[in-house]
Amino acid sequence: MADWFPSPQILILVDTDDLRDQLTTTMSNIGYSHRFEVANSMDHLYDMIRSGTSKVILTTVQMFEEAPQDLQGNDNTVILSDEAHRFMEKRLGNRLDGALPDAHHYGFTGTPVSSRIRNTFSNYSNGEESNGGRAYLDRYSIKEGIEDGVILPVHFEVRTDVGWRVDDIDLDEQFHELTGDLSDDEKREVIRETITSQQLGELPTRVQALSEDIYNHYQQKLAPNDWKGMVVTPSRESAVMYGETLRELLDDPDDVRVVISQDKGSELSSDALVPSGEQGQVIRSFKREDSPKILVVCNMLLTGFDAPILKGMYLDRNLKDHNLLQAIARVNRPEDGKNNGLIVDYRGALSNLEDALEFDDDVIEEEIVAEEGELLEHFEELLQESPGHVLGGYPRRISRGRHRASVKGS
Repeated sequence: MADWFPSPQILILVDTDDLRDQLTTTMSNIGYSHRFEVANSMDHLYDMIRSGTSKVILTTVQMFEEAPQDLQGNDNTVILSDEAHRFMEKRLGNRLDGALPDAHHYGFTGTPVSSRIRNTFSNYSNGEESNGGRAYLDRYSIKEGIEDGVILPVHFEVRTDVGWRVDDIDLDEQFHELTGDLSDDEKREVIRETITSQQLGELPTRVQALSEDIYNHYQQKLAPNDWKGMVVTPSRESAVMYGETLRELLDDPDDVRVVISQDKGSELSSDALVPSGEQGQVIRSFKREDSPKILVVCNMLLTGFDAPILKGMYLDRNLKDHNLLQAIARVNRPEDGKNNGLIVDYRGALSNLEDALEFDDDVIEEEIVAEEGELLEHFEELLQESPGHVLGGYPRRISRGRHRASVKGS
């Protein structure tokens, strides 16, 4: 770079403190600690930019919230934005552009946004469009990541039919009068169309039914090999409900902890709830220690959370687009003995998956993200085609119960 781009100032931008700390540790571990500086305040960052000194500066984009216009002090300024889809089309992105108007800006993301309102491709394409309107300077696909062993494929089960009795729900008499001629399935559909996602997620009988299903699935699929799980809920209140219910089911209540943002004056109170000051320690224990075994979350830990021991995600929240991809990527981190990540979808969120993966055409075609039932059907076909080589020398049908393992490992 020095030959054609002399004395550059390079800014590495992330959007959370956790990612900043993670990157700081990584750069130090590879012997780069003397070559970069972490911005510890807005004034510190602005002074370094104004000076134009040739160095690598690591900062969060939030540090630009009060940045003045035309702050750039080095003509050869390069910006490297991690998770660029999260902020470049928003207000902080505009502040960044105003402060560094002549910088050379490169965005990195595994989950680009391509909607009408926000479009990561257009934002970085300089007017050049290709591949159906999606322009890349360079592209490292999910398929390539799996082939290189950087990430794992993700298998999923759609379990929106888990039984919870409509008659047990505390609804008013008028509802029953209006729906008296409908079947239970039709009543459930009316409920889903009438009440909000949050209200549905906080129905006590539904939380009880799904918690029992999560417990059974966890015991059969994750616990035997010491893998851990995460429950994603639609609200902070439902997170506490899931936490308390699951604690009653597991032998050790401390195996389940609830990690959610806690506003001042919040009335939420539960033995399952981790106080704000203890969340860091509980999260570290989840990654490294025997307990906790299941984390219940709402918004926290769905981006940038790296825990290879996490294999299963129980999804009771209707995520879409990059939010969905970010969430399910929590379970695709490689670990010894781990062949795939596993998503159990109780809300039908994975019906949005093909749209979310539109930017990476290889994914669906290569079964990088695959439904377990389809994998088992394919496995049955292989068994029928291979008599004499499997299962003691004769073909044998596989019983596809609700908790059967995936072909590539559960």
